[in-house]
Amino acid sequence: MGGPAGTAIVEHLRTGPHRVLAADTEPDTAGHRLAGAQALLPRGTHPSYGAEVLRLVEAHRIEVIVPTVAEEVAALHDHVEPLLDLGCHVLIPEPRAVTACSDKYAFARVCAENGIPVPETVLAGEPAPQGPWIVKPRHGRGSRGVFPADTAAEAARLAGNAPDSIVQTRLAGREFTVDLLCGPDGEVVVQVPRWREQVRGGISSAGTAFRMPELEAQVELLVKALEFRGAANVQGCLAEDGSFAFFEMNPRFSGGLPISLLAGADIVGAYIALALGQPVPKESLAWEPGRRVVRYLTQAAPGPTSTPGSGEPPRNADLLARAAGEEDHRPVGRRRILVPLGTRPEIIKLAPVLMGLSAIHDIRVVFTGQHTTAALGDDMLTEFGIDPIERWTPDPRTAGSGAESLGALTSKAAGSLRRHRPDAVLVLGDTYTVPAFCLAGVAAQVPVVHLEAGLRSYNPLSREEANRRVAASLAALHLAPTERAAAVLRGEGIPAERIQVVGNPVLDALRSRGVLAAPVSERRGVLITVHRPTTVDVPERLAEVVRTVERLSREAGPVVFPVHPRTADRLRAFGLEEQLAATGAEILAPLPYTDLLRRLRHSQVVVTDSGGLQEEAAWLRVPAVVMRGSTPRWEGVEAGLARLSPVEHGAVCEAVAEVTAPRFVARLASLECPYGDGRTAEHTARVLGRSDVWERMSLREPDFTDGQVPAI
Repeated sequence: MGGPAGTAIVEHLRTGPHRVLAADTEPDTAGHRLAGAQALLPRGTHPSYGAEVLRLVEAHRIEVIVPTVAEEVAALHDHVEPLLDLGCHVLIPEPRAVTACSDKYAFARVCAENGIPVPETVLAGEPAPQGPWIVKPRHGRGSRGVFPADTAAEAARLAGNAPDSIVQTRLAGREFTVDLLCGPDGEVVVQVPRWREQVRGGISSAGTAFRMPELEAQVELLVKALEFRGAANVQGCLAEDGSFAFFEMNPRFSGGLPISLLAGADIVGAYIALALGQPVPKESLAWEPGRRVVRYLTQAAPGPTSTPGSGEPPRNADLLARAAGEEDHRPVGRRRILVPLGTRPEIIKLAPVLMGLSAIHDIRVVFTGQHTTAALGDDMLTEFGIDPIERWTPDPRTAGSGAESLGALTSKAAGSLRRHRPDAVLVLGDTYTVPAFCLAGVAAQVPVVHLEAGLRSYNPLSREEANRRVAASLAALHLAPTERAAAVLRGEGIPAERIQVVGNPVLDALRSRGVLAAPVSERRGVLITVHRPTTVDVPERLAEVVRTVERLSREAGPVVFPVHPRTADRLRAFGLEEQLAATGAEILAPLPYTDLLRRLRHSQVVVTDSGGLQEEAAWLRVPAVVMRGSTPRWEGVEAGLARLSPVEHGAVCEAVAEVTAPRFVARLASLECPYGDGRTAEHTARVLGRSDVWERMSLREPDFTDGQVPAI
């Protein structure tokens, strides 16, 4: 009971109807101070441990034992039947599982044999795995005896000094812990992944709960491989490319348990219910991703309120846990959010955001059908598993006609808001769906959240620029992809408290799929995409695109050209189809998203007039030549990952030659993606899970009747 897990459990249980007895090897621990009754026990490895536990159970009529130390778990296994005879229950794993968890080498073997991600692991004295390395005790705990090594010689020396050690490939990235609980049948009842944002002595003192389905699926495979029962915590590391690996599993509650408890998952209550053979209420396990918790120490003042056995919990606990900024960042109740989307890029970008928000809110999707070719949208909805509550059919009389199209969409948006009565609308980007729902939202007094806010091309003739500026004027909350975009919004007079930087969600799709930059040696040729009306609706410009394809096929090939339906239509109308076919390029129909990413990552350069593709190219460190006079994504230009070029074959080919030159290619690996960390869904869920954010989003009429005038 003297460790942080035991302290957290006692503090949690004292908020309910339970009578708690705290037992430890030391007479005056933090847990003793918190509990209503105290007892001393020998260590779990001592021969008399089991007999002393049975004595306490009988004397105090204990119904449930909650072990918090691995040695106790192993020792209790031989006393399960005598405990049941006394009416006492405990939920613990089999000895084989405890042994595998307590032995880091055995744990790595189990993972490797079952295809579960784990760093390469060898025993001291064996040939070292791929470096860099980390040397740690085979049976250690916490961070004691753990040493990094940057050379093979250093790793061998450290392992030689500690024969009972292991050598592992050192993982780089963000560390996490998964608190989990398995029932008597071996099924995972609840698991809460959380980032290890602050670690002291191997124990998390600050962290944020998050969801990651592929990670949670691997945890379930691990539990089945070990045939595990009871409480545990799994530790691992998430790399920048989205891959992850586990390096440790402890067969007990973790020291960072308060983070999961305050995220909303009553793991302790669920443990007691399962041990007693009772059902676990589902609502007790409904936890909130994005919940950040800081644990900290304070002294327990002596006096009646902290006297052991007084029957009242102390006012100043030795160990407290609280959500960071709890007064200002209280969680909000479940809200209904309407998410309209109408194009292929919106589907790709919003899919991970929808998944993240669905965990905490009631999400309803409306497909506005802005593609004139219906299959483009339908195929993408199917690929990303999105099932809209409404599907609008585009009206061919208004498709692509500007004001008429916007008017029709706005009318439909107003009807959708009347039918679903959402608490908020979440829109993305700059299609006509955005101003339509912004205008309808104002009329219906429903706040609008604009994701991908603050992008500016500074082109007064751009439809998208107009749509973005409408959103800036009417949205109640602006989720900017970058600090530059946030600065643009502040410069336009948007209050800073209505702006949050969350990154660009298209990177979530790449990170979650594990799409990485390909080695330079595996890249060949050019990927070309064009679809913007300003590029393809003007015969002279489209002819320049065809000349660009022909010249690049000769000078920088091979060239891959997936042709957008709008572009294909214009090629036919302008009599350019045969000329394009004669270029020698690989002419394709629109590619499924996965295939497009595969082509992109293996290209030396992408030539495009697309906005979103610039972000995906930056993530994959593929330079982009952008056939436009301006771009709303200036971060890539500033970083050197994108070049603007007029739609003129000589200028485009010159830019391609520059970014494929050996000197430039050598810089690619060192360039950072400027558009976010691939966790926009997580950041968005955190922001929209806070009550203070919703309070700032509420729409109210101003009142200047006191004589004041608005500040400029």
